[in-house]
Amino acid sequence: MTVSKLSLYQGALLNLSIERLSAIDEDIEPRHALDDVWDNQLRDRVLQKGQWNFATRSVKLEASDSTTSTFGYQFAFDKASDFIRTLAVCQDEYFDIPLTRYTDEASWWFADMDPIYVRYVSN
Repeated sequence: MTVSKLSLYQGALLNLSIERLSAIDEDIEPRHALDDVWDNQLRDRVLQKGQWNFATRSVKLEASDSTTSTFGYQFAFDKASDFIRTLAVCQDEYFDIPLTRYTDEASWWFADMDPIYVRYVSN
């Protein structure tokens, strides 16, 4: 089953014993209230709290062309646009050897190895 914004809204309304939506753009008050919660980044906050298998992504990252480290670590790596939280940063594609010397800052990871392997929670 594909989880969509509409199916989440319908589930919430069903639990509240409120009539379900027929479309995500239906102009009724319960939908506007749910939009307020959705727009308040509730989903991202919930995703940050756990290691959700359905939201886990693993990637091999090459050093960034757009960002360079000015001191300290040699390489900078861009975080994905769907990034929520780091689960693991490793030296190998099997996630057997943790990378212990790296920094996790704002929109980048910094390390002295290239490439790195990252497992993260995605929105």
